[in-house]
Amino acid sequence: MRRQLPIHVGLVCVCGLALTAVVLVALGSPDQPRPVTAQEPELPEADGAAVLDYILNQNPYTEWGSWPPDRWTDFGGLVPGGPPHGNTVRIFVNDIALEAAAAEEFDGLLPPGSIVVKENYNGSVDDPGDLAALTIMYKVAGYNPDANDWFWVKAAGDGSAIDAEGAPEDCTGCHGQAGNADYMLRYAFGDEPVAIYSEPLPE
Repeated sequence: MRRQLPIHVGLVCVCGLALTAVVLVALGSPDQPRPVTAQEPELPEADGAAVLDYILNQNPYTEWGSWPPDRWTDFGGLVPGGPPHGNTVRIFVNDIALEAAAAEEFDGLLPPGSIVVKENYNGSVDDPGDLAALTIMYKVAGYNPDANDWFWVKAAGDGSAIDAEGAPEDCTGCHGQAGNADYMLRYAFGDEPVAIYSEPLPE
């Protein structure tokens, strides 16, 4: 007489087979493309408060790098500034912009998701004083095609208040001067920049 398995053992086997099938379906075959993991943290919308939260809390800009030095400016620390920014500034650039600019096929236009943060100080390079303001450029696809899709924010140094956001004419007009590189005045990806606030570095 054949002995039958207890019902609970049969259920375990069925459940185990079902779980294995689910795992195999989730993994897919080696020939199928794997899903792309979303960037963490997710980039913000074109909104001043959201951009500030992103650069201050979610992806702190102070942990980013800056433009590589060229013969006009060394961006490794505080550098002389000028109106409408502070007498001294420090520039931070996110990885999206830095990696794009370093690529051999770079065409001079930074991709969507690029963010440049400028700290503005009223003092000198040797004694900058307190952080007076943050000015931010954030490229958002389709935001403002007439000005290369840059979204601008000017905020208090501690991020407690937003003085301007969007596409202020003062920002787009100044950064849109002829001869610049994608609205970058201080850095021109190897060419001479539109704005030079200090003696050029040696050749």
